[in-house]
Amino acid sequence: MLPQIPVVRIADAQKLPLPTYADGIGTSMILRSAEAKSVKIAPNHYEIFSTGLAVALPVGMEAQIRSLKESTQNGVIVLNAPQTIDASDRAEIKVCVYNASSESVIIKPFDPIALMVFALALRVQWHDLTPKIIEKIHQTQVQNEQQIVRQEERQKQADEIVASMLVQNTEKEAEELTSSVEELSEENTFNEVMAPQENLQEDNLVSETEKLAPLETENIQEEISVIEQTEPVEEKTENKADTVLPPDIPEFTNEPVAPPAILAEFEKIESDFDIYQTEDNS
Repeated sequence: MLPQIPVVRIADAQKLPLPTYADGIGTSMILRSAEAKSVKIAPNHYEIFSTGLAVALPVGMEAQIRSLKESTQNGVIVLNAPQTIDASDRAEIKVCVYNASSESVIIKPFDPIALMVFALALRVQWHDLTPKIIEKIHQTQVQNEQQIVRQEERQKQADEIVASMLVQNTEKEAEELTSSVEELSEENTFNEVMAPQENLQEDNLVSETEKLAPLETENIQEEISVIEQTEPVEEKTENKADTVLPPDIPEFTNEPVAPPAILAEFEKIESDFDIYQTEDNS
């Protein structure tokens, strides 16, 4: 069984039939004009039509006023659609029709002007979450700020630890460096004290050779200078044949010069040699 809705026909609309469904299975009821005479709607103008009906909808139900499908195709529509009528509306239902076409439209009494659809409408109660959300936002902000502070403190502690480690490392490196320098110095002194005598002798020989080297070079230079001085004398002796000697100086020959006694001995030996040669030949 369909729900029953109280309805009242006002004054001259008593002869007007109640709204009926457009077809056997549809959900839209047809609302008709309750005007006593025809109404002309100029292009781009609207007119308000009375339906002669007043309904009393129960709580949780509403009636929606919409445009007719055929009228919409011709440019005639219902303004403020869907218009809503709920349980608080007890006055006559009126419809605002607008002509969006380029030609005037005439609506006669009892002509269809709109559709009416009933629907369930729930009543609700607000649960205001604003205080909780604000409190949650505030807590989140506080937590974020605290977390930032903790992060800054941790970063500061980490920086201090790194700085202290760097200082310790530098002090340790300095101590190791000084100890290594001391060890090297001690090792060098030990090597100098315990150096073998051969190395010392070699060093002495090297020093002596270094000392003698300039002396040898000086002697060689002196010899070279003497030779250079004697060379022109040799040239004069080589050209001795070309020069004219004075009469007092006898001319040099290739025969050896010896004392007269030695020469006599040589002559005697030569004569004896000739005698022996003659005997052999005979």
